[in-house]
Amino acid sequence: MEDSITLVAPTISSENIKEYNLNFATGDKTNSQIKLTRQRCIDPTLIDSFLMKLRHQSDDIIKSKINNYTKSGSTNKEKLELCDTFVKKELYPNWKIRHEAINFCEQQAKHMKVDLSNKYPTSFESKEYNLRIDPYAEKAAKEEYESHFKDLDTLTQWVENNKMIESILQSTSDSILKQRCNANTEYLNTFWQNMRNASK
Repeated sequence: MEDSITLVAPTISSENIKEYNLNFATGDKTNSQIKLTRQRCIDPTLIDSFLMKLRHQSDDIIKSKINNYTKSGSTNKEKLELCDTFVKKELYPNWKIRHEAINFCEQQAKHMKVDLSNKYPTSFESKEYNLRIDPYAEKAAKEEYESHFKDLDTLTQWVENNKMIESILQSTSDSILKQRCNANTEYLNTFWQNMRNASK
């Protein structure tokens, strides 16, 4: 398993940066790319910022982006072609990067679980403590045990929360695309099919 990966945000034209007041400044590497490690997953402050900006530049303003893309299309065919360009060149690459970030941290959580399981029992084993000598002995032992799994629990919850956020955003964008572009296209299903094909 990779110890780290570097993800680069999809390129945004300077026109779009200005029009939508996006935070990805041209040439600003601190905003446009991120190196992920296990520790960065455990403390996901920078990842949260990276994902927030990616979501803002796509799903959060998708109606405005589609309108901007399709306003130059005089015929329905031209508008559909422009929609298709937006989806393939901007939206899908954005979704892919976000998926890769969350998936990396999910894999880190799985490996952390294996590592911890090899070092500690899977559940706290209460022993016989002489509570007369130390009335807090069992509580202290339990807290020490739980501390080993605290980072894993936090990371697992972060992954689940972000997978849920992605599901909601992508479903909403899929509905908007069907309304504004082609009602007969399964945009979300197509994205995941492409992801499955790419992983083969």
